[in-house]
Amino acid sequence: MSNQNDPLRIFARLDKAMGDDRLKELETDSSQAGAEACAAALEVAVALGWCHLTRMNPDKSAASLSPAIALAATTQLAQQAELWTSLAASMGDRWDAAKAQSDKNDILASLLNKRMDAWAASEAIQRTIETAFVNNVPEAHGLVDADDEATAAIGRFDDALYQERSLLSAVLDTNLIGNWRTALADEYREKLPWWLDGTLEQEAKRVEQEALAMMPSPEAWAARFGQHHAAPVLLKYPAAAWLPAASPLRAAAAGAGEAQLARLLRWRRGDGRFEAVLGLSDQYAPSAELVVSFLKVETDEPAVELAGQTVKLAGMDGSLGADGYARFSHETV
Repeated sequence: MSNQNDPLRIFARLDKAMGDDRLKELETDSSQAGAEACAAALEVAVALGWCHLTRMNPDKSAASLSPAIALAATTQLAQQAELWTSLAASMGDRWDAAKAQSDKNDILASLLNKRMDAWAASEAIQRTIETAFVNNVPEAHGLVDADDEATAAIGRFDDALYQERSLLSAVLDTNLIGNWRTALADEYREKLPWWLDGTLEQEAKRVEQEALAMMPSPEAWAARFGQHHAAPVLLKYPAAAWLPAASPLRAAAAGAGEAQLARLLRWRRGDGRFEAVLGLSDQYAPSAELVVSFLKVETDEPAVELAGQTVKLAGMDGSLGADGYARFSHETV
């Protein structure tokens, strides 16, 4: 099947999984199958489950799992879900430690991919269990017991992911979530899981509103910096953060005389690639400028590729220069 008709490469994944020689261990005595055979069985369940989720059903010979493969896959799924739970719990630390934005995105996308795979595998396993009971297959009850353990493990994984939903909402800057929604069959779109049902969008909006709420009120701003100094707003960087303490080395505001840095404001764009920094001094000369520096997060270098973009600060329009700075008159702002 062409990539155009199979954009998620589901059939290719299923063909590869079904052709894994490690599955042969399950054809004799599945109870003695090793970890590699169980991993191969889980991959078959995942690939077949994706076929069900997207209604891209394979031919009848591969339409359901054998009881032996289903049992091995279920056992492996329970073990993997426990591992994924640990990865979800450490996601924030690993995300902070990653330097490249692509690496940060991969950390988030990888865990959501695992959650989708768990959903797909569970779907394939459930269908096998139903068929086993209809046909009075002896392994049916053993499958149910194994599935209960896997379901509980996936639930713990789900809880760990949900706790990090604020961070996971960063994947909305990619096409990942949209691609999955589009690929799902109609029956699965009727009741989407939380990571597809708009929860991440709501969380992203909440985080943005919370960050904006951290900014001082106009009255507090005026009391701190003077009646003619309005609170800054960068429209292209809505997720603003009020930082009460920061190193003056990152400040971009030009002070007067021995003026000291009073506050540092920082905005980061939703995709995490760029940030804007504005340092505020405790006093200004009449001719002083407020300078907002735009930086590439990964390298901390000036974001010269954004040159020419419009920046709004406290209602005043400015333009981002070729040097990565936007300059505003202190008196007019």
